[in-house]
Amino acid sequence: MNEQLFGPSRKRSHLLPKTNRYMALLSVLILASLVLVFSLATAKGTLARTVVGGGGICGAKFDDQNANGVWDLGLEPTLPGWTIQLEGGGGFTSTTTNADGFYCFHNLADGQYIVMEVMQPGWQQTFPDPATGGGGVHQVIINGGQQVDDINFGNHGGPRDGGVHGAKFYDHNNNGVWDADEWGLPGWTIQLDGNGMVMTTTTGGDGRYWFMDLMTGTYTVTEMLQPGWVQTFPPPPGYYTFLYVPSQSIENLNFGNWTQEFGEIHGMKFHDLDGDGQKDVDEPGLPNWTITVQGNGFITSTVTDDQGNYWFMGLPPGTYIVSELQPPPVWNGQNMIQWVQTYPQTGTHTIQLGPNQMVHDVDFGNWQGGKNDFCMIPWDNHFLDQVSLVTEIYIFNASTDPQKAYTVQLVGPSTMTVLTPTLPISLNPYQYGVVHIQIDYPNSFTGEGQWAQFQAIVTNLATNTTFTCHASLWSYSPNWWTSPNVNSGLAGGIPFGFTQAISFTVTNNGGGDFPTLAGGGAVDYRIWAMSRGMTDTAPIVSLNGLPPGSVITGQLNITPGQSVDIPVEVAFTDFVLLAPTDIIFELDVDGDGLPDMVTSHLAYIDPPRVFLPVILKP
Repeated sequence: MNEQLFGPSRKRSHLLPKTNRYMALLSVLILASLVLVFSLATAKGTLARTVVGGGGICGAKFDDQNANGVWDLGLEPTLPGWTIQLEGGGGFTSTTTNADGFYCFHNLADGQYIVMEVMQPGWQQTFPDPATGGGGVHQVIINGGQQVDDINFGNHGGPRDGGVHGAKFYDHNNNGVWDADEWGLPGWTIQLDGNGMVMTTTTGGDGRYWFMDLMTGTYTVTEMLQPGWVQTFPPPPGYYTFLYVPSQSIENLNFGNWTQEFGEIHGMKFHDLDGDGQKDVDEPGLPNWTITVQGNGFITSTVTDDQGNYWFMGLPPGTYIVSELQPPPVWNGQNMIQWVQTYPQTGTHTIQLGPNQMVHDVDFGNWQGGKNDFCMIPWDNHFLDQVSLVTEIYIFNASTDPQKAYTVQLVGPSTMTVLTPTLPISLNPYQYGVVHIQIDYPNSFTGEGQWAQFQAIVTNLATNTTFTCHASLWSYSPNWWTSPNVNSGLAGGIPFGFTQAISFTVTNNGGGDFPTLAGGGAVDYRIWAMSRGMTDTAPIVSLNGLPPGSVITGQLNITPGQSVDIPVEVAFTDFVLLAPTDIIFELDVDGDGLPDMVTSHLAYIDPPRVFLPVILKP
């Protein structure tokens, strides 16, 4: 292994991306249990926060005055004094929005969490919208101790002048009284009759309803009973009749209901070994997974047993959303391993539970892995005084399949020889193997700006299937020099959800023939993110806050002897297994639209780390 190829920056120029060797990357990641110190951005509004260790979840509670489910900043205020609850990490806790309407949960372990709000009388939730299938809660994954911001809640309503107001509640103990531990029932139809008209509305997430803008007259408010339910409040005749005068506010026209026809939901969490989204007879259950059910105004969870089975009993009739909590990715010493849900395709089950109904087979399937077998060749360059190159091919068994044997065929315009090990090589699940090769450059490499491609065809001998990886060789010009510089002190690793500051330094050495601008002049540059070993832009990497896949372009005017530093902010916008990415800098000196000098920086998602308490200076 050439040790100079790995480090926070490289001081060599080349004509196609030159990345750090993946073996060295994996070695560094194995030791990734050190403290990281991050400066966290200020959330919306005026609240600034400092994390003192572990992960965090923060957000705000806003008054959605136009009820559109969007926080109109500068127009819609925040709401202090609201209770926000957090479930996950083996516990349940709550906090209250502060005077600015913001809240935070700190010192959270890696894992998946559910964040929910406690409704207040007269309000209806508008964000997140329960109608979208999210149940009015946020599901948040923390990886690597990061802080997740903007987990907001929007509500419309509150004290209002005039109108008719009430709620629909679940009278759990059947005593005709709305007790403190009994919740509202959403999605029930309430009807108002009077003045020759009929109006209906639906109870909100907290079970509340209202009718506004009524004219003077006598009205009757009734509820529309659902199958399996019995009304316990109000007393007979079970409805309200009243005289209404505009600007008057009539409150607490409540309806209580009870049922003894409880339903059940049963399912299984299974290990989808082949990743096909179907439960096969030889696929086992997965114990100790958290399954959550939410609906009818409440949310609860359970854990799968030793065979992967779970069940919810005593559920009143209604609509329920059943979901699973995904564990965080795990570093197994060589690769990042995460569970990928394969069933259901929608991610959750929506169950319409009737009276005394028992619903079975509400299953969840997961595959541990997330990527097919693949190979990778570090990009390299050709210096004019070299005649050959020794490099490596990395072969990954990125699945749960048993030990597999691989062989390699080299294809290219030059002579290529496998040095070590003797082929074929055998790899266990999630292992990688390194094949050292020597490449003798073709005779055409006699000048500047020339290039040749080569590829490795890897064959899985067990299935006789193949996959390929490729790289390119270029000759460079000594007249221009480009190099990447890492400013964050984190080498190539970027914790998911954070940004890394890098820069590319361009130097005009002057002199020479091709390509050069001895007297100075304008040169074009292009910066983009490339999935490692591929030729397309990385769809999960954002540069300078632009949408993923965006390309940065610009122009420099550098006189001989000058250097210019071009800063770039790199961020991963999604967590993907084994996703090393090259940040490519291309310099077009002669204006033909083709790169005359190329350099690169290797970026990758850091694995979860151990976060110790730290103090951040202002």
